[in-house]
Amino acid sequence: MSARISSLHRSLLATASAFAALLVGGAGASARDVARLPELVVTATRYPVTPETVGSALTVLTAEDLATRQSDFVLDILRDVPGLEVSAPGPRGSLAAVRIRGAESNHTLVVIDGVKMNDPAATGTFRFEDLRAADIERIEILRGPQATLYGSNTIGGVIAITTRRGKGRPELRVSALGGSFGTGEGAVSIGGGNERFDAYLGISGIRSEGTNVAARGGEDDGYRQTLLNANLGLRPLENLEIRGFLRWLRAENDYDDFGPDTREGFLVPTDADLQDERSSLSGRLQAKLSLFEGQWEHTLGISALSTKSDQIASGTPTFRFDAQRTIVDYQTTLLFDTPALAGASHGVTLLAEWQRDDAVSSFAEFEATDNLGLVGDYRVTLFDRLTLSAGVRYDENEKFEDFVAPRLTAAFAVPETGTKLRASWGRGIQNPSLTELYGFFANFRGNPDLEPEQSAGWDVGIEQSLFAGRLALSVGYFRNEIEKFIGTEFDPGTGTFRPVNLPGEVDTRGIETALAARLLDDLELRAAYTFLDTDGVDGRRLVRRSPHIASLGLTWRFAPDADGRRRGVLDLAARYNGSQKDTVFTPAFFSARRTLDDFWLLQASASYEISPGVVLFGRIENLLDEEYEEAWGYRGQGLAVFLGIESRFGP
Repeated sequence: MSARISSLHRSLLATASAFAALLVGGAGASARDVARLPELVVTATRYPVTPETVGSALTVLTAEDLATRQSDFVLDILRDVPGLEVSAPGPRGSLAAVRIRGAESNHTLVVIDGVKMNDPAATGTFRFEDLRAADIERIEILRGPQATLYGSNTIGGVIAITTRRGKGRPELRVSALGGSFGTGEGAVSIGGGNERFDAYLGISGIRSEGTNVAARGGEDDGYRQTLLNANLGLRPLENLEIRGFLRWLRAENDYDDFGPDTREGFLVPTDADLQDERSSLSGRLQAKLSLFEGQWEHTLGISALSTKSDQIASGTPTFRFDAQRTIVDYQTTLLFDTPALAGASHGVTLLAEWQRDDAVSSFAEFEATDNLGLVGDYRVTLFDRLTLSAGVRYDENEKFEDFVAPRLTAAFAVPETGTKLRASWGRGIQNPSLTELYGFFANFRGNPDLEPEQSAGWDVGIEQSLFAGRLALSVGYFRNEIEKFIGTEFDPGTGTFRPVNLPGEVDTRGIETALAARLLDDLELRAAYTFLDTDGVDGRRLVRRSPHIASLGLTWRFAPDADGRRRGVLDLAARYNGSQKDTVFTPAFFSARRTLDDFWLLQASASYEISPGVVLFGRIENLLDEEYEEAWGYRGQGLAVFLGIESRFGP
């Protein structure tokens, strides 16, 4: 315990020293506010509020951030978010994971345009390896348990994504990119709208020959993807909006077998002719009615998700898994003020949500799972400074015990000093997936007696703006305790795996820090660091969770035009992943642990508008050609160069 505290103190000291140096360096910055928060955020409350009133830890990434850092895949930019750990072993398209505050990857709920996208198959995870930045307008990352507003898959937090909508006169965008590993990409989109109608349609695709993760052999593992994203909004009345979303994705990647090659006696990838072909179709239709000049809002919606996965070996299908999810929800929010009573502003939200998950597999029979969630949430802001919220959710599930999830938050803003104090506490839940309950493939048996994982977590933090908004930093501490953690046991006699609820408790805790500064008029700096300490049910650190994750970025905007708008952007990003443990297996499937070395990934990106509406762009990934592994035996991608062009036609 003393060693852990000493490590924590060293991390705090290092972080404080780094921030102190940056504060001194930022004193001569320009008056432009680089840390200006978005005007409104939605994920923390399920309706728009100002960031100063949010008590939870929240990070917002915009379309401009994605373009500046040329994050073709969202995984790359998520490495810059404090509290998040990205694991993406292998080439593009290989199975990836995003863990929030040390929780499992299926403890991260992903919502795209109001649709819960976690696959009812694949242990309830979201396929982050397929999430490209095309058509994304905004990403909100809400950290900490969030079962109260969102239900299952929320032990770590929620990542909510909003895609582009049409606005203004019609605009057509066309882009193309090519580069290393036989990679080619293309995208086209069109959108426009007015006060009564808006529409957007985007189509994109990527093909890559990939790289080889195996230590021996020369077979590259390729990746192919096609994505269609559309949304349509109608406003027949000033206070009524009807909106529909549709998203279709098809992806295919090659991958290697696990063994029989070994290193130090433990299995590593071996070249094989294996493919994973998958697709997803999701959509949502909702109607939003606003009454009393927007003070009372009603939203009725229906969402659907359908996923298909086929595993193929040497051209022969080996198994198939199809899953479906349907959600019907109704939300009403009432906003009102009581000026005579502490200048208070109130918000009351009621939500009813019915969800059904179902699936069909080549190896197992499934039973559909129904869940009814009822939510009540109350927020009050006093004297335009102190915001308190209290909410509770009741879930009635036909397979599991009823679950009650409370949540409390507080935010205190001091505009005179640019200070915000925040704190939150809540519960999270992860219902067993259909594959965990009923099985997935021949040597993975289901366990119908599994119970949901449950957590209770809290955090406190401070956000500070300095030098008239030229610099902003945040520091926070978090802790999350998870019970009934689902692990896997192996039966050597039958050669099969089986999920089980492990006895004891998983404990994660740590520090999140972030900084943004404008060093010069056109030079911006960003930095983030996370210290993570974890205890598994056996008292050991959880695997693939590094205690130290950091990122550093620098953006320079140059070549001003006659209007002062910068035509060129140069961005440098350095991402650090500390050493971590990974589980390894012998050919007899006895397990042990080995250490994965720490590594840096450097990326340089640049873009330049050569004429109005025409932009050349390019990036270099793994600039130092670092040799690294994010999983035992899986070689990381080497240095890569990509070049592209984008044209816009319209106003």
